[in-house]
Amino acid sequence: MAELGVTFDPRSIGQQFRAGTSVRRLVVAACPSRWQSSGPQGTLRWLLTGELLSDAVGRKPADWLWQGLPLCLADDDQNHELARLNRRVLAGQAAGRTIRAGEFFSATVRHNWWKHGRHGELRHFAWSRQFEAQAWSVAEFLCGRGATSQRRSAFQRFFNDRARPKKPTKAIQRHFGCTCQELLAQWQRWVDEQGIGEHGPPPPHVATYLSKGPIDKIVSYDTPPGERIMAIRELGQYGYLLGADRLIGLLHEENQELRSEAIWSLECISGQVLGSSAAGWQTWWEDLGKKAVQSVR
Repeated sequence: MAELGVTFDPRSIGQQFRAGTSVRRLVVAACPSRWQSSGPQGTLRWLLTGELLSDAVGRKPADWLWQGLPLCLADDDQNHELARLNRRVLAGQAAGRTIRAGEFFSATVRHNWWKHGRHGELRHFAWSRQFEAQAWSVAEFLCGRGATSQRRSAFQRFFNDRARPKKPTKAIQRHFGCTCQELLAQWQRWVDEQGIGEHGPPPPHVATYLSKGPIDKIVSYDTPPGERIMAIRELGQYGYLLGADRLIGLLHEENQELRSEAIWSLECISGQVLGSSAAGWQTWWEDLGKKAVQSVR
């Protein structure tokens, strides 16, 4: 965080945690994919980074900074996190879910929660997950592993601009030398260059959790509908191939809601949009198996 030119009083960390105001801790409790995939150390880095940045981003922070910057700074990419992230972003682009520049760079945390916080509906849940992925990816592009030295310096100036919280779009133009639309277009080209990437295996503890948790719930007809939907979404958020065949099996179900949820998760896992046909997704799955066999030979 020193690269951002931000300094902190270490004594404030304990005060912030004792105050019990961190929304991020609620996110950890509600999103097992955050703490299961990152492990205790990764989750602690994420929590601490968020707390340390909370004052720096402002009282009413732009949501893309509030979500994207802690994820960018805390992740060490041990488990192919960036490749899975890029697939989520690519799928969102192909499905037309990319958030437009004006809304993306200026929307506050409160605004997005008020407008899209009804996660019982897939359209709101998918929008929120797209925003999170886009925020993280843009942060990687501007100041993380995808940043050039020029972009990183521009981001540092932007981040420390006192006028940024009130006029974020003008601050972007001032420090990056382009409009928000042009900056987002540059990011999209960078995302396309990364491509779908390699499908790495989940760590053993994550594989065990997925097999005994979400996957078991998906295949069991005794699972309540709401829990089944949450399990489907969880596989999509993790982004591993494990359980994708079970999601394809759901496309044969009569329940349209389950099919729509399964398609969203498959898109996040694959980085592609292949429609609602089970046959199309089955072909994708079989092609992956053939490539895996060929790579071993």
